[in-house]
Amino acid sequence: MHAGYLWLPGWSFGGEVFQPLRGLLPAAEADLAADYTKAAGQEEFYAAAIAGVKELRSKHHTGAPLIAVGWSLGGMLALRLAADRLVDGAIVISAGARFVRSEQRGSASSRSGWDARQLERMRTALSADRAGVEARFRSMALDGCREDLARRLLVRDGACDRGRDRDHGRTFNTDLDQETSSAVSLMTRWSDAALDAGLQWLIHEDLNPQLPKVECPALFIHGSDDSICPADKSADLVQSIPQAERMVLDGIGHAPFLTEPEYVSARIRRWLHDRLS
Repeated sequence: MHAGYLWLPGWSFGGEVFQPLRGLLPAAEADLAADYTKAAGQEEFYAAAIAGVKELRSKHHTGAPLIAVGWSLGGMLALRLAADRLVDGAIVISAGARFVRSEQRGSASSRSGWDARQLERMRTALSADRAGVEARFRSMALDGCREDLARRLLVRDGACDRGRDRDHGRTFNTDLDQETSSAVSLMTRWSDAALDAGLQWLIHEDLNPQLPKVECPALFIHGSDDSICPADKSADLVQSIPQAERMVLDGIGHAPFLTEPEYVSARIRRWLHDRLS
């Protein structure tokens, strides 16, 4: 089926992170990657998502459904668009209703996730070692991906840095060949202000009150070994959203659409056919 896709990447990434998945989905009626790389404040992330919806709506008038596809931070944005009834469906990858753990008693999912103080430390470290903060986060986010793909997404602007995954002791050698260097040169670069604003957004955004408003079909995709957004973050959402489905990939980390793109795309195609055709 034909659809319009709004791609919403995660913190520090650009729309190119979705390229392996985009190539495996049905031809798009229209598609667009939201751009929040210049965001100067927390509110500008959702404003960029809304702007993407408006641009896509203006590009196709055939009645084809508009699907928000979001990963991590972008997955939360997709969920909010669905709650505000601005899209016809949402594919939420490696995200829940809140990124940080709650200090109050509640469900297991509300008590999982990162401590907000970890993100505050990242904010502080950005000014002194931006490259290191990004490299460490990307290394964790891309754990389990093919090394050639991880190399392309860990390095920016053709620079030959070395990013180390401290948790797994693996080094991605970025002694790049010409083809890889060309791909890297297209990498999106967030402004310093946008990186900081994105961390603030992750600390403060809580979509739990919005969940009852989600009426469109929603597909949640999670890896069981996600160390950034634990898989139980999406478990409760299926119970809260009437037309929600959930897919969990065993042994997979934070980027299942990059680790198993063929498997994930096949599931998305079935969901599109069953729910939106």
